[in-house]
Amino acid sequence: MQDAQNKHEASKVRSYRILQAARDKATKENGYNSQAARTQFIDAFRDRMSLNPYPWQVDATEAVTLGLDTVVIAGTGAGKTMPFVMPLLVDKRKQSIVISPLKALQADHVCSCVSFTGMLYYSYS
Repeated sequence: MQDAQNKHEASKVRSYRILQAARDKATKENGYNSQAARTQFIDAFRDRMSLNPYPWQVDATEAVTLGLDTVVIAGTGAGKTMPFVMPLLVDKRKQSIVISPLKALQADHVCSCVSFTGMLYYSYS
C-alpha cells in the first residue's frame, strides 16, 4: 500500500512540474497570467454551479487550457467533466472533445455540457 501511495505522490509531483513549466512557457511567450485565468475559471464555475470547484478541477482546467494532454481519474460523480467544460465557459471559441465508453455516460456529458454552456456539437458513434 505504501509503495502505491509513493508512486501516486511521485506522479502528482511530476504532473505539477509539467503544469508549472507550461505556465512559465505561456507567460514568456504570450503574457499568460495563471492567477487571472484560475480566477476566471473559478468565477465561471461559481456562476453556473453556485459552488466552488475543487482545486484539482481548477488545476486540470488550467492544464487543458494550456494545451497539455490531460487525463482525469476519479470516482463516479466526482466532477471529472468540469475541467473540460470550464474553458468553454470562459472562452466560447474553445472546443473540448470528451470520449466516453458508455452511451449512457455520453448522454450525461451531453446534458451537462448543454446545461453549463448552452452550446453543444456532438456525435454518437
